Amino acid sequence: MNALTRDVLFGIAMLLASAVAGWFAFGYAPDSSWFPRVLSVFLGLVALVLFVRSLGRDGEGLEVGGQLQSALIVFGACVAYAVAIQFLSFEIVNFVFLAGAMYALGQRNPLVIVGVSLATMLLVKLLFFAMLDVPRPQGVWY
Repeated sequence: MNALTRDVLFGIAMLLASAVAGWFAFGYAPDSSWFPRVLSVFLGLVALVLFVRSLGRDGEGLEVGGQLQSALIVFGACVAYAVAIQFLSFEIVNFVFLAGAMYALGQRNPLVIVGVSLATMLLVKLLFFAMLDVPRPQGVWY
């Protein structure tokens, strides 16, 4: 299966996922579901762009290379994140996830890895925990 076929299939799958997410999100009251609504519409638009762009290509020069490996790393890291957040503090797991994902995807500059991970953590803490007063995820030990 070439990259063109995979892009078309993935675009279709994400369009379906967006439709299902939108079906549920738009079934709730607007005051409590604005974020899932926006997210499902955004996912649908991005999937549509991928699908249309994939149909417009002739398939020549497409190279998969390490794309599958990168996708497996990212999705595997998300699963590990979801498990680890149950046992460790949000800050530790988030920092390790971001730093590990950047390293696994090719970033080798330690200043960039640490800087981006810290800046992201500070931004999340400021936006969600300080400004929006969202409760921090709690693990078993924290």
